[in-house]
Amino acid sequence: MQIVLLLESNHAEVGGTEMPNPYSGFLKTVGFLNLDVIQFVPFNCVYSDGFDHGKALVLECSVPLALFVLALSFSGWQTRRRMVAAVRAGVRNKEETNHTMTRFMQVLFLVLPTISRRICQTFRCVDYDVGEGSALHHSYLVVDYAVVCDQTSEEYRNMIIFASLMLLVYPIGVPLAVLTMLGRFRSRLDPKNLSEHDAIKQRQNDEVLRKEPIMTFALLYRPRYWWYEIYNMLRRLA
Repeated sequence: MQIVLLLESNHAEVGGTEMPNPYSGFLKTVGFLNLDVIQFVPFNCVYSDGFDHGKALVLECSVPLALFVLALSFSGWQTRRRMVAAVRAGVRNKEETNHTMTRFMQVLFLVLPTISRRICQTFRCVDYDVGEGSALHHSYLVVDYAVVCDQTSEEYRNMIIFASLMLLVYPIGVPLAVLTMLGRFRSRLDPKNLSEHDAIKQRQNDEVLRKEPIMTFALLYRPRYWWYEIYNMLRRLA
């Protein structure tokens, strides 16, 4: 449903005709499933100089990273507090920190299409023929006509640089991170020299996999397709 909502929004942005009722009415009703906080919070009331696409981009990309750093710091603090007890028991427990990373990825999976869409919108401009000698600008950002696509503008250049960095962090970095985390357990997710039925049974009884929440991304699929959720993630971003 989230992808359908994003497709409908993208369709309107590139000049597509409005969807007919009752389909359009239904999509507006369930629009909150986009998980795009920017649409529901009146940030224009907070920013005296207006809340344009650049500010929305910075906010939407920075908040998840800030929350992750805070969660990771809190988890590390809790782990240090328990370190004495863990050493006395003969076990050095690092699961809490690892699970923080996993939970972050699970939540980020839900909002990744919305954040990635915001990032990609930064590179989409539309040109207008305003005639020679006109004082008007020729190119504007499709999603926000208050933003002029002018390479000589420092504000626009900074927005492009920031969006390019976030492109590496979110649409590219997140799937690669999940692939790396799952890849460490590839031999357990897809045991060799076993039939598919036996491999699934072995995975279900594997204590190592059961202790790793990130495995929920892989255990939904057949052993040889343990990587399919990464493909599905990329497909949602396409």
